[in-house]
Amino acid sequence: MGAFVGDLGVQVVVMTLMMLGGLGFPVMVELVRHGWRRLVRLVKPTTPAPPRLSLATRVVLSTTLALVVAGTVAVLALEFGSGLQPAGEHGIFYRLWSALFISANTRSGGLDTVGVGGMRDATLLVLCVLMFIGGAPASTAGGIKTTTFATVVATLRAELRGREPELGGRALAPEVVRKATAVLVMMSGLLMAFVLLLSLTEDLPFLHVAFEAVSALATVGLSTGITSSFSVAGKLLLTAAMFLGRVGPFTIALAVADRAATHSRHRLAREDLPVG
Repeated sequence: MGAFVGDLGVQVVVMTLMMLGGLGFPVMVELVRHGWRRLVRLVKPTTPAPPRLSLATRVVLSTTLALVVAGTVAVLALEFGSGLQPAGEHGIFYRLWSALFISANTRSGGLDTVGVGGMRDATLLVLCVLMFIGGAPASTAGGIKTTTFATVVATLRAELRGREPELGGRALAPEVVRKATAVLVMMSGLLMAFVLLLSLTEDLPFLHVAFEAVSALATVGLSTGITSSFSVAGKLLLTAAMFLGRVGPFTIALAVADRAATHSRHRLAREDLPVG
């Protein structure tokens, strides 16, 4: 950790790789093609203008940017005089950079340059939320994915306004809303189960144990430094969390749903149900 506190070059390279990996390969391919077509148009003005970026790419880029900025601001505000102190000798710039770096790490990183274990509980909770959201679909990151988070937020906003869910000027299909809700519920259930089991097997600070569980399930790699203190049962639970987080609960659910759908030849009558 300490060897890279002031090594800006290493941190820039690592953060760039983390951000690119968290965007996902389809997004990167589309961005490269879009940039190439714009470059060709600059050379040959008669060339047709490149098409607009797809909704998925726009949602991934905007959501990722919003999460990184929000995480940076939160970490900087909460840890300016304490958790970011190891970088304090380098001035305000390195504190800001350290906050940005740790926020970007929640995508799917693992290089801790400031010592997450020494941060406040409030900061750890913010990092847990960011890790739980994760990166984009078809990326190297885990979590519920940025598109799932954006869909859930758009659905909540639409319900409060009494309108149809929409993102980027496009209405969201009901299937997208259902899948996003299923992913959120299943990942939340898995997380609660692992946190409960780890709290039973480990006699350690609860929030630190929860942080380890979120980091494992979201396949991030950050740690408060207590992993080596876990019992054999706790380490096996973390291993299971990493495996399930990488495979993805919705992948399993989708396989089961497709199998069940082949045997369903009827549709039940619809009826309203009060909620809330």
